[in-house]
Amino acid sequence: MMKVDVVLLTKNSNKPVLRLVLESLYKNVNVNRLIVVDGGSTDGTVELLSKYPRVEIHYDANGTRATSREIGIKCVETEWFLFLDSDVVLCK
Repeated sequence: MMKVDVVLLTKNSNKPVLRLVLESLYKNVNVNRLIVVDGGSTDGTVELLSKYPRVEIHYDANGTRATSREIGIKCVETEWFLFLDSDVVLCK
């Protein structure tokens, strides 16, 4: 099965749904790396994400959604990658 890098943009996303998002991601996608671009979270988001396997945290506290996406894309090493929003639970 092909491995995929996943880019996740966050800022204060530590809500109950984030755990469901992460569980669904690791259950349904062969994750090579979870590339997180954080916009300056202060609610424990980064600490929660750090507990999951193969997570890389990058920071873009003064950026925009566009600059954060650009940072994430530049980090991708796999042939295919996935953008995943921090409130989207993947189906089987």
